[in-house]
Amino acid sequence: MRLVKELAVLVMLVAATPLLASECDYLHRGADWLQCARSDGTYVVRVPDPVATRRVLNWSSQFARFVAANQLPPHVSLFPTTEFLAREAGAAVIYIGRPVTAAPVPLEGEWRGADPLSCLRAFAKAAGLEVQVPQPGLWLIGEPRFVEKAAVFAFAYPMDASLQPLQDQAAVGELERAFLAGLPVREPRLPMQRDDLTWDVGVALLGFGYYAVPGEPDTYLVLTTRGTSTSPSRSWDLLDTEAFKVRAERQGEHVRVRCLWAERVTGPLVARVQEDLDGDGLQDFYFEEAGDTDYPDMILSGADGSVIAEVAGDSLVVEKGAAGPKLFSVNQIWENEPGAEVHRFNPKTRELETVEPRSAPADGTSQAHAIPARTFARPADALAAQLGSFSRVRAYCFPGFKIPTAPGMELLQTRLSPVWGWLLDRNTHDAIEHTPTKLPMHVLYKYVSPGYLEGWQQHARPQP
Repeated sequence: MRLVKELAVLVMLVAATPLLASECDYLHRGADWLQCARSDGTYVVRVPDPVATRRVLNWSSQFARFVAANQLPPHVSLFPTTEFLAREAGAAVIYIGRPVTAAPVPLEGEWRGADPLSCLRAFAKAAGLEVQVPQPGLWLIGEPRFVEKAAVFAFAYPMDASLQPLQDQAAVGELERAFLAGLPVREPRLPMQRDDLTWDVGVALLGFGYYAVPGEPDTYLVLTTRGTSTSPSRSWDLLDTEAFKVRAERQGEHVRVRCLWAERVTGPLVARVQEDLDGDGLQDFYFEEAGDTDYPDMILSGADGSVIAEVAGDSLVVEKGAAGPKLFSVNQIWENEPGAEVHRFNPKTRELETVEPRSAPADGTSQAHAIPARTFARPADALAAQLGSFSRVRAYCFPGFKIPTAPGMELLQTRLSPVWGWLLDRNTHDAIEHTPTKLPMHVLYKYVSPGYLEGWQQHARPQP
């Protein structure tokens, strides 16, 4: 068992660990080859067990020259040490380039500092990296060739300002910065390498849409975005969207977020959909796919982020006033034949089940009676047929669509933040240089290095 564990650690050593949907935290990601702690009033980074580390390295011939030199090879994860120091200082650290060491460091080495930042700078210098602090609370770390040409734009906004308005930045700024500092989304895409083997300038464009979950104190659904483009043929900086459910907690002088779960999603949160479809007592979350990406909408469980359903269509209709798992209908379950049916989530099997519908609602207000059972064109008709009345139906119409109403049916028109419309398929360079001032969002950090400006002016080309 020990051999298997150490071999697994060896695999993590030779490559940066990718972001996994189930991971909420950088601090515990990657091998603990290097550790950081506070000792005798100072901060220190060291290899905690050089003897054991040397033994593991000896299992691979590719590391022989490093063992002979009593060194830890490059490409060791920065996360455990850097995140510890940044949290001690209450800072957000952004990994420019690859989040790994760039040079070997001595196995017996120690790098100390009277404060977290000086300790990190001492270690980074030995590891072939550079640390910059362009603004208070913002640290950049990476190879000098990337850091010196970096641009950073981090912003936060309420997912639906008509439902939860944008508050004054003095009131929520600390919370918004805690989202940035605490969530594992601070690895911008590596810049594109040109034909002459030089590197293009890169933009760390990081967005944080958030929604305070009703009935769950200090709990938020945070939608993070990196990049902007939904089309691989149009842009190198593809959109990466992930949902985090977090709890905000004050620890000493700082607000920190404790991540409850994380899941990759296909687009923005439709915050006005406030339903508990799986019947576990917690609100579930509906995400509309971003643009024309040929991906499904997603419904996630509020309890653990698991997928309740992947769907498509213009609306979600839900049984009103039901206890336990609710009946609901959509235009189409993803990858099934089109046609509205009635569904219920089974909490025991953790699967979505289709409920056999009736032919028409008892009140006769729909044309569903003319359509054969199981082939309803409208979700509202399918659910009303099952429940016997439109008065028991709540319908959510999604942004960009209009659906007909029916007597007695509750109809809610949903909307997205205009920030999302500005963000989607935006050229990242244009986004950081020309940001509308009236958008309901707060700019957390905006930094453009001299190297970025020089490189962009030298190599800028018209976008297709």
